[in-house]
Amino acid sequence: MKCKVTDGFFDSKKGVYHPFGEVIIDDEREKEFLAAGVVSKFEKKTEELTGKKEEGSEDDDEIKDLKVTEIKNKLDELGVDYDPKAKKDELMQLLKEAE
Repeated sequence: MKCKVTDGFFDSKKGVYHPFGEVIIDDEREKEFLAAGVVSKFEKKTEELTGKKEEGSEDDDEIKDLKVTEIKNKLDELGVDYDPKAKKDELMQLLKEAE
C-alpha cells in the first residue's frame, strides 16, 4: 500500500528522513506509520490521472484545516518563498501549487 507523508519524520529503523508530501511504500510498517499519524493512505487523485485538480478535493479540505503556522512550516519544508505577512488564503494557494 502507498502512503503519503503528512508530517515529515525520521524513520529510525531505516535511518531515513521522509519529508512532507513524499509517497512511500512500506507494507511492513504501514500500520505503525498510520498509528503515529505521520502518513495517510494514498490513492490516485483526479489530478494525477488527468492532470487537472478536482475542485473541493480532500487535499483542499486538509489544507483548510491547517493553521497558518502549520502551512508556513510546510512551505518552509518544501523550500517555497512567501511573504511573512501573507494571508491564509494566499499561503494555502502556494501550498497547493507546491504539492
